[in-house]
Amino acid sequence: PQILSDRPREGKHRETHGEAPSRRTVSIQDFQLLKPISKGAYGRVYLARKIATGDLFAVKVMNKKDLLRKNQRQHVQSERRIMAHANNPFVAKFYHSFQSKNHLFIVMEFVNGGDLFSLLKNVGNLSEEVTRVYLAELVLALRYLHEELHVIHRDLKPDNILINASGQVKVTDFGLATLADAQGYGVAGGGTIGY
Repeated sequence: PQILSDRPREGKHRETHGEAPSRRTVSIQDFQLLKPISKGAYGRVYLARKIATGDLFAVKVMNKKDLLRKNQRQHVQSERRIMAHANNPFVAKFYHSFQSKNHLFIVMEFVNGGDLFSLLKNVGNLSEEVTRVYLAELVLALRYLHEELHVIHRDLKPDNILINASGQVKVTDFGLATLADAQGYGVAGGGTIGY
C-alpha cells in the first residue's frame, strides 16, 4: 500500500533544504547504512552515508506492515509533511522520503552530538549557562513550529532534542505532532508514557 499518499510511487522523493533537485529518483540503494543510532516505537534510525557524495545522514526506516497494523499511517504522513516544510536552524532538516515494497524511509540531517537524554545521563547536571542557551534555542524552535507551521509537537522529551557538534539544539521526531486548530489547540493526548 502507498502510505505517503501525497508522494509518487516507489522511490520518488521531494528534496528540500540544501541539496539541489536531482533528475533521477533517490532510493535506499543510494545509501550505505552504517549503524543503528536509535530505535523508536515505529522504526529505527540509522547513520547512513550517501554513496555518491560520502555525506552522512540519518535514515529513519519504518516497516509498512507494522505501521498499518498499529494504525500509524496518519502519523507518518504528518511527520513527513512537517519535516518537509520546516526550515529553522533548531529543527532537524529533511532531505528525502521514499519507499520500497516493504519499508518507508525518511532521510534527515545527521546531528552528530547525540540527544539531550544521553548527554544528561553521561554528564549529569548542565551548567546554568548551558541550560539557558538550550532552553532559549528550544523556545525558538517551538515558537517557530507553533506560530509559523501551526504544529504542536506533543512528544517533546530529552530523547527528541538532538545536539549538534557546535552545541546547538535540533528538535526531531514529529511522529506524534499535530496541527493546531484556529484557537491554537491540538487534539488531546499524545506523548510518551513515562514522561
